[in-house]
Amino acid sequence: MEHLLRTLRLTLLLGLFSLVISAWLRIATRLLRGDRVLPDRLIATPSRPPWGSGTVLLSLLLFLGLSVVVMGVYRSVKREFVPAQAGAPALAPAAQPAESPAPANPLTALEQVGLTAVVNVLLIPLLPLLAWFTAGARLRDFGLSRERLGGQLGLGFGAGFFVVPIIYLVQALAGLIWSPNQHELSVMLERQFSPAAAVLGAVTAVILAPILEEMLFRSILQRWLIALFDDLIQAIQGAPTTASETDPTPTRAAGYLAPTQIEPAEDATREAGNGLAPPATAPAAAMLGIALTSFLFGIVHAPQWPAPVPLFLFAAAIGLVYQRTGSLIAAICMHATLNGISTGAMLLMVLFGTPAGGGGPRG
Repeated sequence: MEHLLRTLRLTLLLGLFSLVISAWLRIATRLLRGDRVLPDRLIATPSRPPWGSGTVLLSLLLFLGLSVVVMGVYRSVKREFVPAQAGAPALAPAAQPAESPAPANPLTALEQVGLTAVVNVLLIPLLPLLAWFTAGARLRDFGLSRERLGGQLGLGFGAGFFVVPIIYLVQALAGLIWSPNQHELSVMLERQFSPAAAVLGAVTAVILAPILEEMLFRSILQRWLIALFDDLIQAIQGAPTTASETDPTPTRAAGYLAPTQIEPAEDATREAGNGLAPPATAPAAAMLGIALTSFLFGIVHAPQWPAPVPLFLFAAAIGLVYQRTGSLIAAICMHATLNGISTGAMLLMVLFGTPAGGGGPRG
């Protein structure tokens, strides 16, 4: 059995190494040929999102509030029907902390990961429904389309394997400065490992989390921030902010409060042959929107410190790909690549009897 596990680990490492080298060689080849590393546009999306600040605020409140509600309800039910854990060693009187004692029946890592999965399953359909109800948004406004699906998948996974070594290098350097905190997923796999826990962790980290977080951060938040900064830059430069000769979609004032009505003329851009021009957005607006979204993405993962340091760079890379291509599927695939490698590394560490804390960053 041990020989089989070692063979499996070697095979996976060689496969991962081959994919990374292939991604780097492909990028290098395109650069040497003078080709664009990223296509201008893989799918047609309106140049501006139909949602305004109200939809964004409601989405963030739903993202944070639903997690608090689900965790709170579960804690209440557990406290009511599950007896408090007994046998925990008591602290000596001199070592008693001054603050309030810990809850008598705290959540285990397995429960935390399971509840996170439940919240993700609920939020994945709720966020698009909220955007549709408040702003008339369609899935295409998020960047979800079967158009050029193979190209979207290939670009997403290829870009993921390209940036993963950089992210791990930054994570290793950050680990030399700060002591890393374990993710609840690694705690679960290390202390409560079972086949069911492994499946739950893989589904949560590799499927659910990338879909939800990319939908929220890249589609809803980043697109809105870029449009907001674009309006601000136009206002500062004295450019008109009510309409554009090249973009039939009416723009908003700097406040970006009311949702925009998407004109049918925008759908005509789908007829472009070998690529679609990116939205007419000021480069500074795109950079500011991507940077701020990436910073907030890192803040959400602050309990995993210092993982937010490499995750900021990772989120910026995903944001660039999303802004350039308009494909949310590519962004999800990039996110899933990093999480899949990190989760796989943790599973191998558990199977080989080593601590799972070094599984790497995951978003």
